[in-house]
Amino acid sequence: MSCTTYKVEVDGCVDGVKTIGVDLYAGLQGATGASGLSIVGATGASGLSVIGATGASGVSVIGATGSTGPASTVPGATGATGPMPSNASGTFQTTRFSADGTASAYGPLTGYQATDTGAQYLVQLDGVEQDPDPTNGAFVIAANQVSFASAPASGVQIVVRRLNITLA
Repeated sequence: MSCTTYKVEVDGCVDGVKTIGVDLYAGLQGATGASGLSIVGATGASGLSVIGATGASGVSVIGATGSTGPASTVPGATGATGPMPSNASGTFQTTRFSADGTASAYGPLTGYQATDTGAQYLVQLDGVEQDPDPTNGAFVIAANQVSFASAPASGVQIVVRRLNITLA
C-alpha cells in the first residue's frame, strides 16, 4: 500500500475567514474505511394543529316533488270586452223613484224587456250603487220592476238605469 501525500497551504483571509488551499497527491488507493460518524437525531413532534369539532348541518327540509297534474279542462275567466263596433251606440234609459218607507218594489221601468236581468241595470239608492248579484245582491229586476230585500227608508232617491245598445 502506498501513502497519500497532502500539502496544505494557508492562502489568506477573506471577510474575516481563514482560507486554505489543499493539494492532494494520490497514489494507489487503499481499502475504503468504515463510514464516518452519522448523527441523525430523532424527528420532533409535528407542530401544534388544532381542529375543532365540526358542527351539525343546518336543518334542511325538502319534501317530495309530485308530478305535474293534467291540463285543466275548466275554462278560465273571460277577458275584457273588446271595443264596440263603430256602428253601435249605447244609451241609458233612466227611471227615478222616491221611496215611501214601506214599499220594497218600484216600477214600471223605462225600456224594460221580459228577458232583462239585473246585469243590464245600474241601481242607486241616494247615489250609492247597489250590487246586482242575483243570489246575494241588493235588488232583483223582474216583472217590469225593481225589488229590494227590504223597503228603502222614506225619502231615499232610487235611480234605475238600463243600458240600451243599438246597432245601426
